[in-house]
Amino acid sequence: MKKMPMVLIVEDEPAIAELIAVNLRHNGFQPVWAEDGVSAQRELDAVLPDVILLDWMLPGSSGLMLARKWRADARQGHSHHHADRPRRRARQGGGPGCGGG
Repeated sequence: MKKMPMVLIVEDEPAIAELIAVNLRHNGFQPVWAEDGVSAQRELDAVLPDVILLDWMLPGSSGLMLARKWRADARQGHSHHHADRPRRRARQGGGPGCGGG
């Protein structure tokens, strides 16, 4: 049996974390959820995941601070990170459906 790649989901919103986890499981990944930086660090200390999905806006320390800390750590620096950040509109006034044309 092939080992499923492990994905650490660092997300403080349970509904969002569950939606991501369901989709990951459905596509052959093993999701592990951490709701804040402290529990994420605990998971990283136990087992190094293949990928980390990291929310930037977390209670306590920001996702950006965590990513910088983990990249500086030689053991964790080789893991792939994806930080979820708020999307910006491409141009002033938004696009179709945003009232800006």
